[in-house]
Amino acid sequence: MNPGRLLQRAAHDFQRGRHQAALEATRRLLRRQPRNGDALHLHGLVLDRLGRHDEALESLRRAARLNPGNGPLWRNLGITLLERGHPGEALAALTRAIELMPDDGETWYQRGNAHLALDETDAARAAYEQALRQRPDHPPTLNNLAVGLFPERERHDDAERLLRRAVALAPDYAEAWSNLGELLVTRQRLGEARAALERAVRLAPDNPIPHHWLGTACLNAGDLEAADTALARALELAPEDPAILTTLGILRYRQERRDEAEALLQASLELEPNQHAAWNTLGALRHDAGDLDAAEAHYRRALELEPNDHDAHNNLGLLLHHRARFEDADAHFQSAIRIHPDFDKARNNLALMRLATGDFATGFREYVHRPSREENDAPPPPEALPQDLAGRRLLLIKDQGIGDELFFFRFLPRLLARGARVTYLSSIRLAPLLRRQLPAIDVITERDPRPPADLAFSIGDLPHLLGVDAGALPPPLPLGARADYRDEIARLLARLGPPPYLGLTWRAGSPRPTRRTGVLHKAVPPEALMDAARPWPGTFVALQRLPEDGELTRLERHLGHPLLDLTALNDDLEAILAALDLMDDYVAVSNTNVHLRAGLGRPSRILVPSPPEWRWGAKDGPSPWFPDHSTYRQRADGDWNDALARLRRDLERTP
Repeated sequence: MNPGRLLQRAAHDFQRGRHQAALEATRRLLRRQPRNGDALHLHGLVLDRLGRHDEALESLRRAARLNPGNGPLWRNLGITLLERGHPGEALAALTRAIELMPDDGETWYQRGNAHLALDETDAARAAYEQALRQRPDHPPTLNNLAVGLFPERERHDDAERLLRRAVALAPDYAEAWSNLGELLVTRQRLGEARAALERAVRLAPDNPIPHHWLGTACLNAGDLEAADTALARALELAPEDPAILTTLGILRYRQERRDEAEALLQASLELEPNQHAAWNTLGALRHDAGDLDAAEAHYRRALELEPNDHDAHNNLGLLLHHRARFEDADAHFQSAIRIHPDFDKARNNLALMRLATGDFATGFREYVHRPSREENDAPPPPEALPQDLAGRRLLLIKDQGIGDELFFFRFLPRLLARGARVTYLSSIRLAPLLRRQLPAIDVITERDPRPPADLAFSIGDLPHLLGVDAGALPPPLPLGARADYRDEIARLLARLGPPPYLGLTWRAGSPRPTRRTGVLHKAVPPEALMDAARPWPGTFVALQRLPEDGELTRLERHLGHPLLDLTALNDDLEAILAALDLMDDYVAVSNTNVHLRAGLGRPSRILVPSPPEWRWGAKDGPSPWFPDHSTYRQRADGDWNDALARLRRDLERTP
């Protein structure tokens, strides 16, 4: 058989997948013509397909030296070099191919891949863009160009458009579906992301990447069970993938399985120490545990690795707020918001810090981003509130706890002064008290249908809508105790112990405190409070809501005096209001009873944990919202000794 026919036969066998036959044919030809460049070219392709990569490269290199004007040969040499992990040499070969075939889309596409392998992202994008000019409907080029745009947030619309085009052209293109899902996760469009990634998983069930991103989408959406399933499969497929270990560690943290979270994150960082998300979550673990020095170091390490990690900026801002480094905290909250303008958590944290430091205008403007507004199904507030509301029906919606509702009612008179007709959607426990105290408004609860209204918004948005003058803050809503309750409780107190009466509350807020969410949980060690209260000359009264089993007996024994149990009165706000009116003094962490007593015009002594709840301000001394209340502040390191010693001295001076 002549050489031309033999080469043709070898090419035919190669195209049909008969690689061993093709190899035998090219060998026969090269024994006759060892400098036949076309035969060496095909021989190299066959060897590469058979997994004999070093021999393949040698054959292709010899072919290129013998036939330097063959563009497809240089392209195939470049592709083979790239596949074998030689991107620099591949780029040189592909550049030569482009010189010979400047309009070849495949060569431009492969050149983009070579640049990408060399982390030359700008050059990669330029090559892919040129490839698309030659082949505008080539799905892999569309996919790779889109991925090259991921680092630039302002190009995400372009990247999404390219990926959607790729999957429209190739509906079974699993990698493009996976990349589209990843992009949508980044864009916080989690429902769409999940649909794209579920499709990618169906198309490529043994690829860990779409499983990982599906787990991430579910995690970000709060579906922890689905996230667990997806991430477990991803880890099964890639047990030493640091990114998967990190995301699973974040999931375990969200599930409050903290020991497992830490172990996963540490294992991840051993494999790849430059993962900002792992450092950020380790910081959160240390922050929760109260190790603020380690937490700060971890957050800062995360930001060294990724200066645009909005979550790490927010976490560091929160920690610095807790450490009373308000200017630095403010800068990090602002960075988080600049990077991610829709990051409501950072906006809410900025609001709470600004409110605590007395910047009420900014604080209440950002306070509209608090999560409780949506939790209570309150729509966003209007841009502005008309000065004249005569004849307008407003629906105000409760916000957070009963104490918050009572606090914001101080703004109600200013709203009514504009002529508004107000319906208030109240918590069920507070509604009877409000109906008695506020006959000028209609009070409903979530059990009632919401009436038609011209405007509807949360009561917590009133300060923003009405404006706040720090020099003239409105006083608490005036309240009065029911005479029948007051008389009955007065008789009870007289039977149980002599005046003066000291009410005590030592715990309030969320049941699961952490240092990062500590403002939701307010507590002082109850035995230490009993020690400080011991000089009181009269009767001690427990007004703690939901005391722990056996707690009152233990504290009475520690106090060395009777501790009257009126804790059950908390179930009826009219009853606890009357009891608070009968207390000669009240020592408490901030809770609903403090707001009730303030409405009675009676001051309290407030034990303020660190960091302080915003209503009590960040500075020593009384709160501008409660100027007649005394405050006793926990130190930033968690120590209560100074505050309780001062409380004891003040109680010793009680007449």
